[in-house]
Amino acid sequence: MVVGLGGRAAEEVLLGNPSAGAMDDLQRATDMALKGVLAFGMSARVGLLAYHPDYTQAGRDFTAYSNHAQHLAEVQAGRLVGAAHNLATELIRAHKEMVNLLVEKLLDKKELTTADIEQLWGPRPQEPTVEELDRKVMEICSG
Repeated sequence: MVVGLGGRAAEEVLLGNPSAGAMDDLQRATDMALKGVLAFGMSARVGLLAYHPDYTQAGRDFTAYSNHAQHLAEVQAGRLVGAAHNLATELIRAHKEMVNLLVEKLLDKKELTTADIEQLWGPRPQEPTVEELDRKVMEICSG
């Protein structure tokens, strides 16, 4: 989620407002968080349950969870997305100069290779990994 919200966070930090494209990032993060909570049991607050996604049968829509479970999932998903967004924003702010260098190079060349990015930033760091960032988000939301 942190990576998925990186573009939105960059637009907010660098431009002041997110673009329409950033809404898609937010929708994807929201979907991912809700699926994580409802379908994969990834929330201590909602419980270690794996609800099946909505399904349609004979033209009727069904959900396998209650309104209360939906509410809990939405609250927890909001926390997850909020924490991921905060972390993405924090990372962009902490590395704003590096991001600006990348933006300038991208505007100049229109397309960058890994070698171009490594020339600007140096070799890719080994940490934090996406898994570590996701773990940090989960810790924030569980606390």
